[in-house]
Amino acid sequence: MSTTHSVTLPVVPAISFSPMKSRQISKCTNCKRLRNSCKMLRQKQIETERKKTLAINNIHAYQKKKVAIKTLNQTVKRKTEQVEKLKVQLISSKLSEDLQNANKQVAFLKKRLRMMKLYHKKSKRSLLAGIPYEQEVKDLEIKCEQKDSEIVSLQMEKILLEERIQEMEAGTMTTKADRKVYNSDMRMMVYDAIVNQVPTANIPHMISKFAKRCGLTLSDIPHRTTVEKMTRELGAIADLQTAEVILANKNNTLGFDATTQEGDHVNSIHVTTKTDCYVVAIDELPGGTAQDYSSHITDSIDNLANVHTYFNGGEKQRTKQKIIDNISNTMTDRCAANHAAIKLVEQTWDKSLNELNCHLHPLDSIATKTRSALKRCEERGVAKDLWGKDCFAANIVLSMNKMRYKDAKGDPRGFVIFLESENLPRGILPRYRGNRLHIFFHICGILIEHFEKFQKFLQKGTTCGGLRTSLLKDYNSEVAHVEMHVVGLLGKLLTGPWMKKFYRSHEDQNDHVEGIPMVKKVVERLNMEREPLDFLEWTKDFFDDTLDASDATLQALRQEPKNPELFKVMMKACISAVVDVLERQYRKYFDISIDDKLKEETKSARNHNIDAEEVMGMFSAAKQKAPNATLCYLSCKMRGQKN
Repeated sequence: MSTTHSVTLPVVPAISFSPMKSRQISKCTNCKRLRNSCKMLRQKQIETERKKTLAINNIHAYQKKKVAIKTLNQTVKRKTEQVEKLKVQLISSKLSEDLQNANKQVAFLKKRLRMMKLYHKKSKRSLLAGIPYEQEVKDLEIKCEQKDSEIVSLQMEKILLEERIQEMEAGTMTTKADRKVYNSDMRMMVYDAIVNQVPTANIPHMISKFAKRCGLTLSDIPHRTTVEKMTRELGAIADLQTAEVILANKNNTLGFDATTQEGDHVNSIHVTTKTDCYVVAIDELPGGTAQDYSSHITDSIDNLANVHTYFNGGEKQRTKQKIIDNISNTMTDRCAANHAAIKLVEQTWDKSLNELNCHLHPLDSIATKTRSALKRCEERGVAKDLWGKDCFAANIVLSMNKMRYKDAKGDPRGFVIFLESENLPRGILPRYRGNRLHIFFHICGILIEHFEKFQKFLQKGTTCGGLRTSLLKDYNSEVAHVEMHVVGLLGKLLTGPWMKKFYRSHEDQNDHVEGIPMVKKVVERLNMEREPLDFLEWTKDFFDDTLDASDATLQALRQEPKNPELFKVMMKACISAVVDVLERQYRKYFDISIDDKLKEETKSARNHNIDAEEVMGMFSAAKQKAPNATLCYLSCKMRGQKN
């Protein structure tokens, strides 16, 4: 029997603090202070390590820079020795002598200019004192201008020589001045490429290739964006050139014309002298009102004054007034808006201008009225197979043009084969653009001359959607033949000689005002009562010039018409329509008196406004070639080409 012993554990008394001791522990701040101290020491340690790392990096960078400076000093020393050798070679070359001589001559001319100006001031004082030195003062002013131009040219030569010297020192063709701006040679290459229709994206590549072909190494080649910016410079140069031309010539003629291309109404302004034509501006206008045109003209002249003042100094207002004083005439088409615009310009400038009109544009109205007169002479019951509401002759000319040039509706290839087989030139039928000058009358004469040949062509070949059959039927019509006969004969007697008289270059053209009595005599001859069939035997035209009897077209037109009675009626109606057009459009001209002063002021005026038409044609072609180009780019490019 086991005995169980019970063990009695000692009782550990519970630890308890007195209220005073527990109150002291709760108020202890040593732990918090020590934690803050540790935190600050850690931040100082991190900052010390960062400074240590930075110092080590600075030491390494200094060592590398020291090595680079040593290498650079060696390179500079070597280049300095090369430059000294080149300078020694340059001193013995001819370019150095030319440069020194140019500098001496420039200094001499500057000194002489100062003396001339001093003498000029003394002459003015003497003039104020009553001594008549007017002619001498004028001579001195002319000499001063000549010396100024000589100084400018010599300074340009000096700059070019300095550029050549820099290129010789560099060993390559330097294209930038001070490694910042492209020099004049590079800019001229870019300008030439732009003027000659090279796309801006291809210009850098072309310049690089041409330089390699010539064995040259170019230091820099402009990027495409730089080339496009240089185009804007070309516009500024054109503005400066135009301003200088206007200031150098008196009695200039200002012309303008507008057109609408793809919703954009564009107006062009140009100035003509006795020998040249310069484009002033090509801009888009908000509309085609007189206010729009007049504002465009005045703003363009202000821009010319600004550009000229910027480059040559002086007062802008004075330069602007000189430009306005040297403009004596305007050249436009006969349009109410143009007339009102000129009146507004006269009010703005406080000056009276000779308002001139184109001598060629009446031919457009003559063609329109002639077609209307022929349409009225046709019998109401006459059926036409060709589409169109015009007269027989106009419908046939338009349809024949489709056969010759339209791929979808006509047969251009077959037409060319026909012309070659008949030994006829490919351009015997020019493109028909509506009532443009003499073209309608010319084509009718050609169709009468080769009537049987064109009839033979229309009798066979592709149908062209029924165009050939309809054209053949109307072409064989008696009414159509008489109409073409009348129109072709008018082309030989009136519109053709009209083109020869007024569509000439500035070298052999008559004065603009001399054309007024010519037209007056033509109207008098048209008003004379005569038998229409007598025109078939005329040996002179309405300008009283002898006709070429060997002209094959004229010989064909002198044959007896198929219907003489209808020929008489149609010829009388056409003559009456022509007289109405000329009397209406030349009424203002017939009332003015032509004196020597008017002749002198209008010597710079052309007989026509084809210069504006040419600019509009250039704009249409440029817009078609680069549809995404801005108008500013196209304007600068066209002004560079035209001027």
